[in-house]
Amino acid sequence: MALFASINPNSLPEMPGYTILEELYVGSRTAVYRAVQNAQQCSVVIKVVRRDYPSFEELVQFRNQYTITKHLPIHGIVRPLSLEPLGNGYVLVMEDCGGVSLGKYIQQQSLDMTDVLTIALQIADILHDLWHHQVVHKDIKPTNILIHPESKQVKLIDFSIASLLPKETREIQCPQGLEGTLAYLAPEQTGQMNRGIDYRADFYGLGVTLYQLLTGILPFTSDDPLELIHCHIAKVPVPINYVKADVPPMVAAIVTKLMAKNAEDRYQSALGLKHDLEQCLTQWKKLGKIAAFELGLNDLSDRLPIPQQSYSPVAKVQDLAHGYPQSFLQQQIQASQQFLKSLIDNIPQIVIWKDRNSTFLGCNTNAAKILNLESPDQIVGKTDYDFSFTPEEIEWYQECDRRIMESGQAELNIVETQQKPDGSQSWLSTSKIPLRDSNSNVIGILITIEDITHRKVAEAIILKKSQELEEAAQALQNTQLQMVQGEKMASLGNLVAGVAHEINNPIGFLNGSINNTKEYIQYLLEHIALYQQHHPNAANPVEKHAEDIDLKYLSEDLPKLLDSMQRATDRITDISTSLRTFSRADNDHKVSADLHEGIDSTLLILKYRIKANDYRPAIQVIQNYGDLPKIKCLPGQLNQVFMNILANAIDAFDETAQQSSLADLKVNPQKITIKTTLTEQGAVEIYIRDNGKGMPEEVKSRIFDHLFTTKGVDKGTGLGLAIARQIVVEKHGGSLEVKSQLGQGTEFYIRLPA
Repeated sequence: MALFASINPNSLPEMPGYTILEELYVGSRTAVYRAVQNAQQCSVVIKVVRRDYPSFEELVQFRNQYTITKHLPIHGIVRPLSLEPLGNGYVLVMEDCGGVSLGKYIQQQSLDMTDVLTIALQIADILHDLWHHQVVHKDIKPTNILIHPESKQVKLIDFSIASLLPKETREIQCPQGLEGTLAYLAPEQTGQMNRGIDYRADFYGLGVTLYQLLTGILPFTSDDPLELIHCHIAKVPVPINYVKADVPPMVAAIVTKLMAKNAEDRYQSALGLKHDLEQCLTQWKKLGKIAAFELGLNDLSDRLPIPQQSYSPVAKVQDLAHGYPQSFLQQQIQASQQFLKSLIDNIPQIVIWKDRNSTFLGCNTNAAKILNLESPDQIVGKTDYDFSFTPEEIEWYQECDRRIMESGQAELNIVETQQKPDGSQSWLSTSKIPLRDSNSNVIGILITIEDITHRKVAEAIILKKSQELEEAAQALQNTQLQMVQGEKMASLGNLVAGVAHEINNPIGFLNGSINNTKEYIQYLLEHIALYQQHHPNAANPVEKHAEDIDLKYLSEDLPKLLDSMQRATDRITDISTSLRTFSRADNDHKVSADLHEGIDSTLLILKYRIKANDYRPAIQVIQNYGDLPKIKCLPGQLNQVFMNILANAIDAFDETAQQSSLADLKVNPQKITIKTTLTEQGAVEIYIRDNGKGMPEEVKSRIFDHLFTTKGVDKGTGLGLAIARQIVVEKHGGSLEVKSQLGQGTEFYIRLPA
């Protein structure tokens, strides 16, 4: 699909199985081409998604277009042939009717009045057929209309957002999320009018299209989507005759009727529209003008859409008050009251209204059932004291009523709990709204109550599942830490075992050989001394050779040299022992261990990093050890804790050294202080403090978080201190805390039970 992502205007893309001939339309999301199907050598039109990775919504729209149109027996639409996968999306292959986009056509050719009326009639026919099959297109515009350049026959395309339902309801949403093209969108499609969408939305899109064909401009233009929505809902477009004076007034009137804000004021059937268009076309062809006639005389629909305008029974009664008998007016008033009562009783929530003294004026059927009343009329004149509310509840209800009526401000969605007679708990969402008269004076309060127990139960279940998922994620994270720790220790153990094996064999040989050599050389020196004692006057060559080799110095220095070799081999043995001590493999159970040995072995391993380098002097390590007993622990894992903390301190020192001079570091040497104590309660405390740059609060608060690191790429994994805390807290039942201030250094505090 990458070949459709960026269209080169000088070349056409390639597609397996098809030879693309020309570009018909390129939009921000899709492109349409005329092509030849290589297998059957027939001309087709193909529609593709331009993006390499189309969204799920785009894929659904492609399949929706294919599903809706493949079985529609309508001559006025472009029939789909197949829906084929391509890359990460689809290709919609359609029949080729030889047409071009009407939007592109009007940029190259001018349309006269006969052309416009002929096009409008054909679209009216198509919309009638769609209405007959309960299809709403929802995106009527010039680019979705194909016109044959020679025959002027038109066909409708792009049913990607079409609906098979006769009516659907839109929720209010942001303009970027609306379906359709904003410039051609019917007011009810904006989601701002709290009303449904039906086939009459397509009449509005046709009206905007005809306005554009007649004047050359759109009725509303703006770069701001919200302003466009406002225009569709509330603004009247500039009259067509003001823009194009030669447009017949009757044609302009048809367009105005199509673009009415309320669907009830538009044409109610495509046949009614077709009748008026035919009358205009007939007169235009015969007379070159169109005489005035009454629109919509044949505009009848076999459906009865429920009017969705604002309903005002008072206004209706006032309209009837002139010229009708009193009995008739009384019947109308009673009918209006009954209608309002029916509306209120059918509201699923509890509805109650009171006067300014908190006396009940009425309620709906649901409220009467809850209050154990036989009918809503029985609540009139009662107060909260007439029902089985507790004194505390009554006081709270009336205080709330007074507050709202005095402030004139509504309080919405107040969530409260209520104990049911069976002992179970329910949740209620209450809204209280001040009632006002025609002069905006507060005359009472309207109360609506909704039982949201099911929603709260569902929320509790979701919360529980969320907590379980969080616990599972934490367990997975801990398992990951354990695996990382285990692998590191296993790898280190294997490495040390190999190094120790390679070192111990030659060191053992050297130790034995040095001891033997010391004994042999002692024999030789004693023999030379005995020879000199009994033969003081040696031959001249012997005396001269003794002087040349400085026999006296050799006799004194050779034993010292052997002692130095012995100390070196002992040092190597100590290093090998420290490596084994540091990385000792822990069993499943704790063993008694000396923590000082673990700290010393860690320092020995880090000695190469502690010594001076090109950027700084040697780091001073101060060890203030207390008298600690051996404790039950996992020594190998605790050594890893010491290693992580000390290595981090050295890393911080190295980073500071890069930004400081060697002279400054000599004046203020870098120090690591290690202190151990035994508390009166028998707990072991280990303090590891550095005098580095410290940490800001936001870093300190996350220092033990999984995968958190302040080091650069390839320098830190964010696992070290997280593993350290897990070892101390979870494995040993201790605590690991950190104190740090910028410019004051950092101190880690480890507390372990003895």
